[in-house]
Amino acid sequence: MYLQVPTFTQSITEGGKRRSQQHLKAASTVGTHITNRLFYIKDRNSNMSFLVDTGAQLSVVPPSPNFTKTNSAVTLRAANGTNIKTYGEQSLTLDIGLRRTFQWIFTVADVKFPILGADFLAHYQLIVDLSQRQLSDSTTKLSNCGIVSQLTSTELRIAVPRDNPIQDILDKFPSLIQPFYLYRACQAQHCTQDSNYRTACLF
Repeated sequence: MYLQVPTFTQSITEGGKRRSQQHLKAASTVGTHITNRLFYIKDRNSNMSFLVDTGAQLSVVPPSPNFTKTNSAVTLRAANGTNIKTYGEQSLTLDIGLRRTFQWIFTVADVKFPILGADFLAHYQLIVDLSQRQLSDSTTKLSNCGIVSQLTSTELRIAVPRDNPIQDILDKFPSLIQPFYLYRACQAQHCTQDSNYRTACLF
C-alpha cells in the first residue's frame, strides 16, 4: 500500500520574482495547524512526490510494480527502530522544476513513499528552506515550493547489527555518519552563499 500524497500549488521563482505558477488541487484543510515542516517535491517524469528529508542518510524509492525484487544484504533502519528491507538499486532521472534534470541511483526499499535524502541533496548542492517549504538550486538559482507533510524525519540510515561493536560507537557519536555539509550548515541559523543567495538552516 502506497502513501497517497495530496496534490499542491507549485511555483518557481527566479531572482526573487515568481516566474510561473501551476495551480493543483490541494487536500489540506483550511485552518489546520501544521507543526511539521518537512515537505514533498513532485517529479514531473514519474509523477511521484518525493519527501525531502535531510535527516535521511540516503535516497530511496519503493519498488515499482514491474520491478523484480532481489533480496539485498543491506538493511535500513528508521527513526522508530524499524528495520527496512532493500531490494537493489534503480536509476531515475528527475525533473523537479529547477530547469535541469537530476540523475540518481536510488536504493529500492520497502517504503511507502520515495525520499530525497542527504546524499542526493549534497551531491547536487540543493538547499532546503524548511520555513518556506522550498527547495533551491545553487546552480540555476531557481526555487521550487512543495507541500508540507504530516511526517517527522525518517532518519533513515544503514542498519548495523546490534551485536556489532561499531554500533556502540555510532550510538555515542552519530555525527560520524552524518554528511559533513549538514553539520556545517547547522552551526548558524542562516549562512550566506553569495551576495544574493541566502541558505537557511537545514534543521
